[in-house]
Amino acid sequence: MKKLLSAIGVLFLTHAGFAQWEKVYTYDNSPLADLHTFSADKVIVSGPHGEYLLRTLDGGMSWDTLTPGSVSNMRMHFIDSLHGFVSGYAPIATGPTYFKTSDGGNSWEMMNYSITATATNSAMFFIDENTGWIADGFQLLKTTDAGNTFLQKIITDDGENYIKGIFFMDEITGIISTQFKETGSDFFIGNKLFKTTDGGESWAPVYQDNDMGNNSFVFSGISNIEFVDALHGYAAGGEGKILRTTNGGNSWEVLSASFAYDIDDIDFLTFENGYVASGGKVYHTTDGMQTWILQEDDDHLFDIYALSLLNDSIGYSSGHGIFKTSNGGGALSLEDVGLNATFQVYPNPAENWLQLKIPQTIPVSTITLSDLSGRKVLHVHKDARNISLTGLPGGVYILFIQTKDYTASRKIIVR
Repeated sequence: MKKLLSAIGVLFLTHAGFAQWEKVYTYDNSPLADLHTFSADKVIVSGPHGEYLLRTLDGGMSWDTLTPGSVSNMRMHFIDSLHGFVSGYAPIATGPTYFKTSDGGNSWEMMNYSITATATNSAMFFIDENTGWIADGFQLLKTTDAGNTFLQKIITDDGENYIKGIFFMDEITGIISTQFKETGSDFFIGNKLFKTTDGGESWAPVYQDNDMGNNSFVFSGISNIEFVDALHGYAAGGEGKILRTTNGGNSWEVLSASFAYDIDDIDFLTFENGYVASGGKVYHTTDGMQTWILQEDDDHLFDIYALSLLNDSIGYSSGHGIFKTSNGGGALSLEDVGLNATFQVYPNPAENWLQLKIPQTIPVSTITLSDLSGRKVLHVHKDARNISLTGLPGGVYILFIQTKDYTASRKIIVR
């Protein structure tokens, strides 16, 4: 008997005909991986390799180029439509690589800090035009004078922590995420979250895992942190992991709504209503992650790394191109959940066979079984209701059922 893994009861459902993401900018090479939506018309997106910014003021009909400085790998954080901050990287920095704007990107001023070669994907967060925190590899720094001076803040003396994400609810309360390793070790072994209630002067650990094994490289880790109010927030990133808090970040629950790929970005409008970019796809939940709707663009091809929703209707996403939605990406109507209501898989856990319960009036086109790395281990091109699992190793898999009008999926356990 193979070892039984824990069940993950999350349904993924898609209906392509209702997915309405329109491509408004085409770029097929390196991904455009950072963006901010200010209104239905104004959006700023990090350009290829983060060497410049793209801006539209007319809803994607035209785009202009913004160049804060001679840097790459730019990340940005805006506090409103006028005031924003950008971090960049230069192999040999001859001056500051942090910049700020107070006129929506028309002009830029240098801040008094240069990023080091160890932190090419810097995190930062500003709560107003003067006060903010930046991450430079293992260092956390704070400014209270709009970047004229920065002071280092000590996170912990226990091990080494490479900072991946920063989020502040107000001037004194914030959360950071790190990848950590033991002092003197070359190997990163997991994720940590820390919380401050004194503006970053001191930090208390509020979450830890050891999911990375022994790894000498800095991978994605938990890099996305977002709160929808003072109590409710999410953190997500590598290994498809999503954490949730309901007490202001004092403790975190690991959700069963995990994904097969790293989570590149999250954007939650409310605690129940949110979007996730994972594996190049966009997923939408309206019930606190009980179910996920897989969304698609008009060509069913998009490869998404960043999301920025303005409200339930208007939003932009970016990756290999820039996409816009005017209806929340195409939420399913009540009629479209018919397969959800009728599709059942049993037994689960299973050993030798899977039985699919789908009405005979809904013919199945293909059946695919994939492991959590995305590798297909079974593919059936016929209308079948019984699936043999003989010879399949024990573990957790994703079963995809394709009909003429729907694609539904379930996570199953083989033992």
